Amino acid sequence: MSQQEEELPKIGYLYHFPDFSQPADCFRLDVHISDEPTHKHFDIMWTKFPVVGEKDGSLEITVHHPWTDIKEYQVCPGLVIMEDRYRKKKQAFTLGGKLTIKVEERQTICKLTSEAPIIGINEASEVEKLLIDDLEIILAEYRADFPNAFKFQSFLCQVNPFSLYLACLKELIHKVEERPKKDDLSFSYLFYLHTQWNRLEAVGKIPMYIPTLEKLFEH
Repeated sequence: MSQQEEELPKIGYLYHFPDFSQPADCFRLDVHISDEPTHKHFDIMWTKFPVVGEKDGSLEITVHHPWTDIKEYQVCPGLVIMEDRYRKKKQAFTLGGKLTIKVEERQTICKLTSEAPIIGINEASEVEKLLIDDLEIILAEYRADFPNAFKFQSFLCQVNPFSLYLACLKELIHKVEERPKKDDLSFSYLFYLHTQWNRLEAVGKIPMYIPTLEKLFEH
């Protein structure tokens, strides 16, 4: 590798998964937005994040390089969209978290951290895509119970991402188990959901009391 290549900034995105032996460890998505494409990677031109607005509710920010606005945001449940100069897109689903933005000379680095999984949609397996679909359906159903979408988004941004994840996971396990007829995909999906639950339980991440979705969305 030449000296010039070594000096190029990190390009693209990277998912980090927590080491559950470290209590403070979280899921993380790093996004590197560069001023110069390498044409060797997925060179991100901009990234959209759903974040909490200054006057409650949520808004969508589009981060580019160099970023001159606020450097920290609370992220709401929804999609993170990354796009390159050829309009190719990569997407991730999040249940919320914290976004920090660092600006360097040749790149802007976005770090999204969350207690709940951040799922890369483009790389997702069939069962992970089912989970994303079900999570979006759950949020849509509870949105319908609120007077308007703005109030729902404002409320949703205050819900703890990990509590929301556990409540959804518990409800989905029950829902799939109760299906009278299950095909191979349903069994694979149920096995996946149980695996996620058991993995958290094995490291002591499942609390004694888990609020139901009804309780979380009480208003």
